[in-house]
Amino acid sequence: MATLTVNIDNERDLAALKDFLMRLGMKYHITGEADYSDEFKLTLDNRYEEYKEGKVTMISAGESQNRIQQLLTGTSNNEL
Repeated sequence: MATLTVNIDNERDLAALKDFLMRLGMKYHITGEADYSDEFKLTLDNRYEEYKEGKVTMISAGESQNRIQQLLTGTSNNEL
């Protein structure tokens, strides 16, 4: 058995590929179906450009976890 991984950006292409695989009688599994807004994609692109330009300050994994917790709970460092 072989595994084929395909990255699809266009919803219409995904539908066509699903139809094609069904007509061939092939089993398939789709992962990572997510609808990202154009604004979100642009934000990620901008952050990646900032990273490449060295404008990003790295933080520890622990600090990252603290920041994520703050976002999820709406608390500040002083409250944790």
